[in-house]
Amino acid sequence: EPRTSLISLPRQVVSRGHQVPFWIPAPFLRMGRHAGMTAVEYLTAGVRMSTEFQKIDNTESKSYTLGVISDTHGLLRPEVIKSFKGVDLILHAGDVGDPEVIDQLEIVAPVVVVRGNMDYGNWADRLPVSKSLVIGKTKLFLIHDIEWIDRQMALQGYQAIITGHTHRPLIDEQDNVLFLNPGSAGQQRKGHPVSIGKLVLYNGRLDAQLIQLEV
Repeated sequence: EPRTSLISLPRQVVSRGHQVPFWIPAPFLRMGRHAGMTAVEYLTAGVRMSTEFQKIDNTESKSYTLGVISDTHGLLRPEVIKSFKGVDLILHAGDVGDPEVIDQLEIVAPVVVVRGNMDYGNWADRLPVSKSLVIGKTKLFLIHDIEWIDRQMALQGYQAIITGHTHRPLIDEQDNVLFLNPGSAGQQRKGHPVSIGKLVLYNGRLDAQLIQLEV
């Protein structure tokens, strides 16, 4: 079993919020066939920053465990595989870095993944920017960067918002909505720990945990 420890974190402000559900991240304007487009050209070309929806059946009496990971940047550590053993589903909040990361995670459990600002190439073009998940009666929203969504939209009907991007692990709660950022599981940067998360759904409750990997 991997050596892990819980990360003790202060409460923090999660987002400044925006007036529109999505803004177009600049890196997306440099990707593939959209390279060099302005934001207006990007929208008029019919490119949609759409959300994919997925429903997973689960009875409220049965616990359901999610492994949560982000910002691997092409590196999947063996400690992650060991920590996620036995989870029902893995959520990757973007900046995957290499499709092989997804392939390796799928050996452990089914994977739901969204695109990060550093995900490029044909494989990344097939990834959704965001994902709306309903597991039993619990509604989750997965997106790479919290700044890409309107906070007021995010608080309507969702029990949890899962993000990445900052490399800073975070658990917070605002207006009865859980915000979870598992931190970065890739290369250690800016003194932040190498970390992942877990989220257990049971009887309508959410139990979030941050796990620091000793690497």
